[in-house]
Amino acid sequence: MMRQQVIVLDNGTKLTLLGVTYGQNNILPGTTILGKHVGARLYNTNKTAVAWILAQHESSPTILLLAVSDGIGTEAAISQERSRTSVQKGAEIFEFNLNSFPSRDRKMILRVFSYGDKGLYLARGRFIASNPNHGPFPQWKSEPIPDIQSDGDLDVTLTNLNFDATPRSRSFTGVPQNDSLNQALNKTVEIGFYIKQKGVPATNWSPEQIAESDATGNNYFGGVEERDIGNQPHYFFLFSPWPNEPVWKLRMELSKTSSFNSDELWTIPNIPVTQGTIQDTMRDSIMKNRPVAQADINGVHVKVYPAIQYEYPHGWAIKNGNRRNVTIVFSTEPVAASADMSLTVVSVTDDQGHTLNNPYPTGSIGISQRQFADTNTIQSLDVTLAVSKSRFVEFTVSPKQPAGL
Repeated sequence: MMRQQVIVLDNGTKLTLLGVTYGQNNILPGTTILGKHVGARLYNTNKTAVAWILAQHESSPTILLLAVSDGIGTEAAISQERSRTSVQKGAEIFEFNLNSFPSRDRKMILRVFSYGDKGLYLARGRFIASNPNHGPFPQWKSEPIPDIQSDGDLDVTLTNLNFDATPRSRSFTGVPQNDSLNQALNKTVEIGFYIKQKGVPATNWSPEQIAESDATGNNYFGGVEERDIGNQPHYFFLFSPWPNEPVWKLRMELSKTSSFNSDELWTIPNIPVTQGTIQDTMRDSIMKNRPVAQADINGVHVKVYPAIQYEYPHGWAIKNGNRRNVTIVFSTEPVAASADMSLTVVSVTDDQGHTLNNPYPTGSIGISQRQFADTNTIQSLDVTLAVSKSRFVEFTVSPKQPAGL
């Protein structure tokens, strides 16, 4: 029997590694935990490694994060807990998706972060886990950069993919400045490209999401952050395939941001606004209300729910400088039939004639929650939406690697 691996946090919480599994339908290793029969499973769309950690605590549950590394100190981004399974009072199992890990190695190292009185800090100790999926794996062939890929009349030219891009200035308690983990957590991946439609430069298309993968099965699907650098669009994402993998595959979803056709647009006048609290803006709370409007747009059924205006509690950090905001929720049905579509908030005007700024106008089809800054006390909103078909391009390329990899 393998010796149990245990880490004890500063608040007395005892963490025990139960194991790491791999697959689409991951099942908890073993069925008896603390003398109780426990059945837990975690389903993912793609095959993914899942780490299972038992947390025993006397006070409130701890918020945990994991960082994965290989034997030579290469670190991946932090993995947040995906879900929890209760065992008994004061004991629960944390389940983490490891979207990126050293698949070609036999072992991996897991280091634990926990939220304490001083914020996020690195716990003393580490777990060493067996790799549940160590190959063999193919070697992908890279296309040279710049690389042009197309979807219909839309051509996207990839000009740059830099793994070691724009270090951030985050710091974590208990992590030395020269620690490989601290360095890895302060890096992003930069992707540079330009778009043409029918041979003409196009500025009304924007990347909605990027699916990243490598030859070993590591994969991540998420949004991107836009930054203006000169006249060429530059985008950054925080997570990536394993850094030591020489070739990555990027599948980019592009959404139209303007120049919509008439059959893609819908204007909804007089959406009622209710005064509430930030707790009232939770998506599930808003969707308990009846939709105030619904219509079919470009083959997608869209529902609009009442808006909530609220103020952030005092003491909260305010990103946009405005304490008062408005939240509104849209939903689409059926989600499966509209997976290659995107929903764009074209314009929002309040009942006093003010145009509300929307920093993230375009979003995925499904359930979409948008937030707008408005310092006025308002009663209603006029909103124009667009539903348009997304475009998809895929690149198989080698990123520019950090020194030492």
